[in-house]
Parts: sequence; structure tokens; C-alpha cells
Amino acid sequence: MTAASPATYVRQSSARRNKSEASPETQRAATGERAAYDHPGREVRRYEDIGKSGYDTEVIRPDYDRLIADIKAGLVTHVYVYYVSRLTRQNPKQALAELLPLLAGGLTIVSTTEGTFGPDNTMDLIHLLLRLDAAHNESANKSNAVRGAKALARAAGGHVGMAPFGFTTVERVERTPDGAPVAIRALVAEPTEARALRLAARAVRWGHAVHAVSRYFDRRGIATRGATVGRSRAASAWSDRALALRLRDPRIAGLAAVAIKNAKGDTTGYGLATGVPGENALPAPDTAIITPDEFWSLQSALNGRASMPRRPGDTPSLLSGLGILFCECGCPMKSRRFNAAPTRNAYQCSAPAGRHSCTVSMATLDAYVRFRIGRLIGSVDPADPGDRETADVLAEAARRFAAAHADPATVAQRAAVAAELSEATASLDRLAKTLATASGAAARVVEQQVTAAGARVDALTASLAALDAAAVPAVPLTGWTSGEYGDDGAWWDTAPIAERREFVALFIDRLTVRRAAAKGGRPTHADPWGIVAPRVEFLWAQPTSD
Repeated sequence: MTAASPATYVRQSSARRNKSEASPETQRAATGERAAYDHPGREVRRYEDIGKSGYDTEVIRPDYDRLIADIKAGLVTHVYVYYVSRLTRQNPKQALAELLPLLAGGLTIVSTTEGTFGPDNTMDLIHLLLRLDAAHNESANKSNAVRGAKALARAAGGHVGMAPFGFTTVERVERTPDGAPVAIRALVAEPTEARALRLAARAVRWGHAVHAVSRYFDRRGIATRGATVGRSRAASAWSDRALALRLRDPRIAGLAAVAIKNAKGDTTGYGLATGVPGENALPAPDTAIITPDEFWSLQSALNGRASMPRRPGDTPSLLSGLGILFCECGCPMKSRRFNAAPTRNAYQCSAPAGRHSCTVSMATLDAYVRFRIGRLIGSVDPADPGDRETADVLAEAARRFAAAHADPATVAQRAAVAAELSEATASLDRLAKTLATASGAAARVVEQQVTAAGARVDALTASLAALDAAAVPAVPLTGWTSGEYGDDGAWWDTAPIAERREFVALFIDRLTVRRAAAKGGRPTHADPWGIVAPRVEFLWAQPTSD
């Protein structure tokens, strides 16, 4: 006779602060006591999955999987649970398909509240099936009720879930589109947290880094949302990501938002709601924390942080840090400055020392790049079909200029619509492939889904076209090529370095610098670009697909 090897399994979908009947503490005590009573002196293995659903088939339960593997390996013969539903709440057919082979192999399941389910008793198996079916139906009904309540609340403009930092919720009665009254939770600004967000927004708009603001919040003891909602995150501190997420949420400006999710379905950010049918928008709060103008100014400041010098006193060079200057080995090139001898300033490969050396004069390359762009602008002939490639480069530069100088609200809305259009188009393609292989009733259902998805794609396409039509890509090329600015170089010589860098980024996607064939060599008046031209390869601006 095989010696008994008992084990306990504890599971709860979410850890509760109270000592409820199904709390992990209660389960541990009850199952451990029963296992020790039934098998005195035997070692009791322990398996726990806290915060893991037993109903959702997509949820991975590491300890449950380990328990099943140990049962199959013969390391566990008796499993003790508080309720059978702690093992699983999935469809009884799926659950039995997994458990029956284990029971046939000699496993005994002991519920401290529902009895014993042994391997050799038909009535035990019937009782187990009834328990599994009841647990599944309970979860299914609860899931349907929760989904229905959330859908009803959203339809009436209510907030679902935890209120984000800066807000709290108040209950009020609204009416659904069908006219039915429903109690919802509406977002309103929470005074203390809203003041903290206003302070953070103002600091970032004035040039302070999000990192510095989050450290300031920690020093001042401003509590995070996690510190105010429960014991598990009571000691949580501010992170750059958490604060940036709040500052990029359109709801702080009283605007409706949409959640941006990754492939796993986790929320990674928030964007501006577009109002397109089918969009799962988060309703705008009753009260805003900052004005829309302040919000868009804040977004511009957040977007501009990456391109700013690391230290306030730094002056960026023309080409480094733009993401366009590369060595022939593929490594980006960086600037190297000599304050005592500025003529020695250069761009050099950022590859580790000793691998190879590739250096080019900063002054010479900057002047050559300006010369090539000026020649490109001045030489285009729209009537010449051979100049089509040059005309395309200028058109792309004009588009980039318009995007850089457009209203931030319009830019954000266009980006949101373009992203939704991409997702909707991919969904339509998948449905179309499914429809091609479907038949009968399934085909009719898929056909309805294709029709709805097609209407959404059409609406998004029209919305994107309207936003594009509203943009005016008026790039002032005449100012750069006229005698007053272009020919004598007056604009280039007097423009701030930031404007020159923007000018270069409009026209160039990549510059590749090859190593010099030999050391030394200086440009001459007769051939000023003879030294640098053979070493530099230009990739002019190319349009990017949305």
C-alpha cells in the first residue's frame, strides 16, 4: 500500500483585508489542521495561488500547475482544500477532463467543508461534478452580472473601477440611452490630490523633470494612490512612470480618454478619446484639474524632455542627438568638443574604444550638410518628371514641418485616430479571413461582425481625412532659399541651434559616415567638399506609414 502524501491548496482571487470565511488565513488553518489530523507525522506540502482567478482560463496559476505535476509524479496522494471551488471554477467538462485521470490514479480530494471525494466511489464523483458545476455557474452568473453592471454604468457616463490619482467618485442617478435610470459613480476632483497634480503640471511646464517632481513628492510625503487604498501598497513611493501616466491622462483636463493597452491587455497609458463609434471611451470627469490649454502645453513639455540637453549649460551640436548620424559600422556618432581649440571639435563613432576609429570634423560636416540641403531646395523643378524624387523629399519635409507646428490637441487626436484605424483595419482583415471559412449560422454572425467592423473603419478613415485636411503644411521654403536668407547664409548664421537642428531633421533621415582613407587632408577653396563628400552618404526624408 502506497504511503499517503498529503498537500494543501489555498487560492483566492484577491487578498482581502478582513477575516472572511474564504480568506487565505482561514483556508490555511482549516486545511492544515485537517491534513495533520488525517495523516499524523506526515509532511504536508503547501501550494498557494493568491490573487489568481479560478474561473478565467487565461490566468496562469503557478502553484496549481506545480500541484498537478506533483500529483502525476506520485508526490501527492491527498489534496486538502477549503471548498472544491478553490481548485477550479472552470467549466465542469474542462475540470473533470483534468481531474478524472488523477482520481483514477488514486488521488483523493478532501474539502474541509464539503466532504471527501475518493477515487473508488461513484457517488463521490457525482457529488464532485455537482460541486464543480455549482462553482462554475456561480462564477459565470457573477461575471455576467458584473459585466452587465459595468456596461450599464458606462452607457450612462459613469466611471468603473478605482478612481485615478487626483479624483474621487460621487454617486448620482443618470439615465441610459434607453431612458432607464441607473446609479453611477462620477469622477470629481479630490482637492488635496488635485493640488499635487497642478503643482506637478506647473513644474514640468516650467522645465523640471518628472523624476525631480516625483522625488519632491516623496520628500513632502504626498501619498500615492496605492498608499491610500490598502495595506499591500501602503509603503509605495512615487515613480517616474506613475507620475508621467497621470500627467498624460486627458481626464485631468476634463477630457474623455481611452486606455492604451499592450498585447497582454495591460493599460500602459491614456490617449484622447476620438468619439468614433465602437470606441471604449472613459468618460470625462465633472471637474477638471487643469485647463485644456495647460494640458496641451504640458504634453509639449513632456514630449520635449527627451531632446533637451542633459545639463542646462550644454549646447547640443547640430547633428548629434537627433538620431540621424551614424558610423559605417552602425553605431551612432557623438560629438567631441575641445573648449581650448574649437576648430578641433569633431563627431566620432560611439563604438567601444579599441574597436575602430571614425572621426569627422564637426565644422566641415555641419557646413556640408547645410550646403546639400540648400542645393536640394534650390534645384527642384516641379515641371521636370525627373525631379519627382526631390519633390517627394520636399513634400515630406513640409509634412513634418506642419506636424511639428500643429496644434498639440490636433496632433494628439490624429495620432489616436490613426492608431484606432490601424487596429480596426487589422481586426477587419482577421474577420474577413474567418468569414471565408465559415458557413451556416456562424457565417451569418461573422458577416454581421464584418459589417460593423467595416463601418468603423470607414468612420475612422473619414475622421482621419478630415483632420489631415484641416492641417496646413505651409513650410516657409522661400525664406530659406531667398537671397535674404538662403544665398548669403544669413538665416543659418543667426538662427538658434535648436531651429537649425529642426531644419536638418525635416530633410534627413540618416547620415552615414565612412572612415577616412588616410589621415590628414584639408578642404580647399577650389574643392571645399572634396575631403568630406566621399565619406558621407545621405538618406533623405521618406514618408512613414501611419
